[in-house]
Order: sequence, then structure tokens, then C-alpha cells
Amino acid sequence: MPEILTKHPKIVKKILENTGKIHCGKGNKKQILKKCPNNSFCSLPTGELCIYDYKNINQMTQLSAQNILSQKKTGGKHCSICHSTSHIKSNKKYH
Repeated sequence: MPEILTKHPKIVKKILENTGKIHCGKGNKKQILKKCPNNSFCSLPTGELCIYDYKNINQMTQLSAQNILSQKKTGGKHCSICHSTSHIKSNKKYH
């Protein structure tokens, strides 16, 4: 289940809740995203979401500040097979 990083978590949660099918921060049972803080947790009929403020990136389990910084340095270009940037930068094909 995905974690979402945003500068406006309250707005994202409000938009999701306005659908009438998604409930955020209301004590819903976590089945997969068990480390998600209660106020960040959203339960959907088809799964779960965890909405993080960018200031709380260190709490995320699927993404780190280092991941974001490495994307910025490489322009977001990573090999879809091995996630390396070395052969992308040199335009060599290894796969």
C-alpha cells in the first residue's frame, strides 16, 4: 500500500474523505501500513494510504530524503530494471 508525501496533508485527507468512501485518522484497523501514524492513516475499500507531511519524511517506511535527493541529482532517470543511474548517465544499455 502506498505512502503519499505532500506539503498539504490536511487538504489531501479532506479531498479523499469528501469521496465518502475513504476514512482518514478515524481509528480504522491497519492491516498493512501498521507503522503509519493514526492521524496520517486512511482506509479505502480497496486498501490503505498513509499521508505524510514533507516535514515528517523521516517517519516514512517506503521513501527517504536520500531517495528524493538522488532523484533530483539524476533528473529522475533510473533504470527500471536495476534502479541504477550509472548506465543511464552514460547512455549504455546493460539489460
